[in-house]
Amino acid sequence: YAAHGVRWIMCLDSTFTVPRKRLRAVCEGLIDAGAPVRWICYARGDDLADAELCHLMARAGCHQVQIGVESGNATILANMDKGGSLDESYRGIANCRAAGIASFVTVILGFPGETPRTIRDSYDFVRDAAPDFAYPTPFTTRVEFMPILQPEHRARFGLRTAGGSRSGAPYWRHDSMSCEEVGYWQHWFIRRM
Repeated sequence: YAAHGVRWIMCLDSTFTVPRKRLRAVCEGLIDAGAPVRWICYARGDDLADAELCHLMARAGCHQVQIGVESGNATILANMDKGGSLDESYRGIANCRAAGIASFVTVILGFPGETPRTIRDSYDFVRDAAPDFAYPTPFTTRVEFMPILQPEHRARFGLRTAGGSRSGAPYWRHDSMSCEEVGYWQHWFIRRM
């Protein structure tokens, strides 16, 4: 790609760092080629908890990782079936900093089970982990076939939706929050960042 003038590549694969063996092979191939391009990728915090892997990615030209931390609360992460741990995400962000890779963290606000306390936990995580960038985004029901929208999950969390994919902003409410409330909390989060 570099021979054709490409200088940057953004890898939009949400599983780019999985499996690690493949990621290592990609990085080693880029290093062998003289790391001819700079790149950005999506990554999982638990993969980045491996400091050696972060340094390998940096040597291969990785400039930034976008980490879907999603929440700073273990209960909400369990509701999401997220996998990995908050400790691994903290370590992953610290490892990126040590390797010279910029970290961009996303947090979802309002996922079923969310409360003002769990949103504060997410804010505390971002404040303490100190990624280079953070983006708090509201939970959405725009994608109709997400697992959380399946009948068993709807019943578990009392999730009710209106508008579906025909609305630019599908409306939702669950047992602990509504889309109207999450707008306030997103504003609260951003003001404090």
